[in-house]
Amino acid sequence: MLRETWTERELPLLRSALAQLDAGAESVELDELRVSLGMPAAQMLAAVEALATATPPYIDATIRNGWDGERSPGSIDRVYERARRELGTWPTAENVLAELVAALSKAADEEAEPERKTRLRSTAEALSGFARDVAVAVVAKYVPG
Repeated sequence: MLRETWTERELPLLRSALAQLDAGAESVELDELRVSLGMPAAQMLAAVEALATATPPYIDATIRNGWDGERSPGSIDRVYERARRELGTWPTAENVLAELVAALSKAADEEAEPERKTRLRSTAEALSGFARDVAVAVVAKYVPG
């Protein structure tokens, strides 16, 4: 019987690599990543290969010679759009619309003038209710993915 590995192996590796790359690292050393995640070298190699060879790939990795039971030489050099989508850091039409609804609701809460307050609240409710599908379709034209 095959077991699911995504949540214990690939996902933590992907999250950690993305966090480090977004913090400014040019690349993420696999051995340092392996140690910080407490992952055996064989699992690290399997995770890196799974993420790099997925179609489309999640990461661009360089694997160097010297893999053994304790060392994992290599690096993750890039995290692709697919990984960002999977981790929720890439904009989607749904996310953009949710932010717009939240901003309209906040503006309504802060508005002193009753008529404007009502219009803002009504617009937020419409965009999160019956008009949501139309609004998502419109936003999707301008937000990739």
